[in-house]
Amino acid sequence: MTTGLTPQGRQQSLPDIETELASAQVAMKAITDRQNQSRLMLQNLVDQTESVSTDQVATEILALQTRLQASYQTTSMLSQLSLVKYLPV
Repeated sequence: MTTGLTPQGRQQSLPDIETELASAQVAMKAITDRQNQSRLMLQNLVDQTESVSTDQVATEILALQTRLQASYQTTSMLSQLSLVKYLPV
């Protein structure tokens, strides 16, 4: 059971308690608003992800595969370059 005492040992007045409760209510409202905004944002993200067609995903994966393969081929060609091949004998 609370006694209405502050950490310093003095008794709180009714207006002080009312002020603390009002501050707590404002903080709770702000937290609730932020949580609701986050929930809506995440729900929109899930909705967008679930609504993507499989054809679109397959096309994007194929494009990424092609780019990756081109990158590997370029890396392979660069690793085979040597100054010795271009110097006159």
